[in-house]
Amino acid sequence: MRKVMLGVLAAVSAWGLCARAETVDEAVDRLAKAAEAVKDLTAKSDMVMNATNPMTKAPMKITAAMDMQMLNDAGTRLFRTANQMTQEGALPGGAKMQITTLVVFDGQIAWVESKNPMLPQPIVVKMKMETLSRMQGGVKGGMGLGIQDVKQAVAQLKQMFDLKLLGAGTAMGRPTTRIEAIPKPEAIEKLPEIARTMMPARLVTDYDDATGTPLLMKAYDAAGKETMSTTVADLKVNAGVDKALFTYTPPEGANVQDMTGKVPAGPDAPQPTPEK
Repeated sequence: MRKVMLGVLAAVSAWGLCARAETVDEAVDRLAKAAEAVKDLTAKSDMVMNATNPMTKAPMKITAAMDMQMLNDAGTRLFRTANQMTQEGALPGGAKMQITTLVVFDGQIAWVESKNPMLPQPIVVKMKMETLSRMQGGVKGGMGLGIQDVKQAVAQLKQMFDLKLLGAGTAMGRPTTRIEAIPKPEAIEKLPEIARTMMPARLVTDYDDATGTPLLMKAYDAAGKETMSTTVADLKVNAGVDKALFTYTPPEGANVQDMTGKVPAGPDAPQPTPEK
């Protein structure tokens, strides 16, 4: 009888261990570990967002198509993202506006090239990685889907959202880990009014279990209506990416602005050395 009881207790204990739900932090650690095996990555992503113009209250649609490449060069993530964004409803008369942005990080310098039909020439900004990171809101190590460090991206998300692990999912035919993000009321109150109108009531992201790459992201309003979706396609990992892709030369006639001598404000800025 004693052996039977011990066997039952052992079975119950084992079931309890197996049934314990994974936490968000544990899931992120697992995804980050998977991302460590990614030596290089290429992918395409498409984003569609339906919103309301905060100024005119008219319907506004934003679409974006991005090509991205990443190469882990001895621990430094080089990246290149080419983004073409089209806005409908942002200009008077329903005119469309298309903006293209190219971002290249060569391991030392980040180059940001913007082409806007309202400007006579491309604008190229040359800056250090810490300045670009600050412009992205503190996310370090890259920009664009799947290129930034998973832990850094989630840590940034936690500043504005409460996270919940929804469990296993599937996106683009690949097993994923699904995480839900709900805006924190206290964080939303600090945002400008225009930013608050663009903030989703709920954000759900599917992270690729094999690489840690966000494959599918959907945003919803308070009524549960989908307002934005971003999907990743043509994901290729460790297929061999030419390092030459991450060498950048400004196009002829571009307006080049050198910001390498400037440092970001805030906690990332260098602090003065105390006097002895």
